[in-house]
Order: sequence, then C-alpha cells, then structure tokens
Amino acid sequence: MLQVSVGQLIGRGREFGRLVALLDQAAAGEPVVALVSGDAGIGKTRLIGELAAWAAERAFTVLSGRCAELGDSVPYLPLADALRNATTGPLAAGPLLDALAARPVLGRLLSIDFHTLHVGGFGFGGAAEPAGESLVFIAPAQVNAADIVIDLRSLAEAPVSPFAAALRVAVETVEQAQLALPRGPRIVLCCRSGVRAWRAARALQRQGHVSLALVALGE
Repeated sequence: MLQVSVGQLIGRGREFGRLVALLDQAAAGEPVVALVSGDAGIGKTRLIGELAAWAAERAFTVLSGRCAELGDSVPYLPLADALRNATTGPLAAGPLLDALAARPVLGRLLSIDFHTLHVGGFGFGGAAEPAGESLVFIAPAQVNAADIVIDLRSLAEAPVSPFAAALRVAVETVEQAQLALPRGPRIVLCCRSGVRAWRAARALQRQGHVSLALVALGE
C-alpha cells in the first residue's frame, strides 16, 4: 500500500474527484486506466496515496508496483511488482487469488516457482501458455548445491548472503561479461527485488547461458 502523508490534501480536489469517478466506473465493471503525470515534487505520489487510502477504506483491493530506470527493459515490471503481493504478501486472499487463477498467463509475472506455479495453495496448473525459454523466479529453498549462486547485492546491503557459496558481484560485472562461468550448471541470480537479477540474467542469456533462475530476497 502507498503511504499517505498526515494532513489535508490541498489544491488537488478536481484531480482527486476525477480519479474517484474512475474508481466508480471500475466498481461498475468497466476497465479504466489513469495516467498521473507532472513535474517532480508536484504531488503525484501524494495524490495517488490519498486515492489508494480512499479506495481501501471502501473495500477496493489496492496493489502498488514500482517502475525502475534500467539500461535493459524489464517487461511488465510494475505489474509484476503489484501482483507479487497478491500471492505472497498480506493481501493474499481468496477473491484476488481466484481472479488471478482465472487468468493463468499472469503467472509468468509472479515471483513464484514457474515449474509448479504453486504458492500458498494457489496454482496455475494446466494453464495454456506458449512454450519456450523464459526467466523464472524460484524460492530460496529451491536453490540446490549444484547451482552456481550469484548474489548481486552489495556488502553494504547484505553483509552476509543466505547462500554460503554465493559469488558476490555487481550486476555491471555480469553485464560486462567479466565472469567465466561454466555452461552446464544452473545459475541462480539473487537481489532484493529481482530487478538486478533480471538484468544479469538477460546479460547471461546474451552470453549463451540457458539454465537460469532468479531469486528475490526482499528487504
């Protein structure tokens, strides 16, 4: 959930009213999209935070996802970030999981085991999706001794890795092909949110590696 600052929202009544009207349309079953744009510091985050709080108080399900400025694009990153809470966070609940189960292709966006597609009793079993190589998120417990683990977090972020044998390197080192990695074993790439792991995996794919997995270790 987006955080809301203490105090009254000033000077954004018209914009807030337009967004509330869109929520009314959504409640009536109409898909809607709103783009809130403007200069830095003008109050975009505050406005959206107020709307999220207003919607949550009225029993809307509110998910939030963030974008990132990367040299290499991460497809659907904000949507994937938002949906992660739907299956692994405090918002994981029946109606939302049911909605996701009815749209199994969304399973490709979530930080879960893409081989079984099961999280907390929620699964995408039998989903009809295109075949082919794709990057997959796995849980830390699914990392095994045969994997080559690369922890992309800095020592300042995480002085100790949960994987004792992990290589500690920056994503830029991987992108610049400065590591000599064997082709056979699976390479598991770890970072906090999965973004750097995705960047590193794309770089390794370009270098000819095909057995890859990602781990998002959280804060």
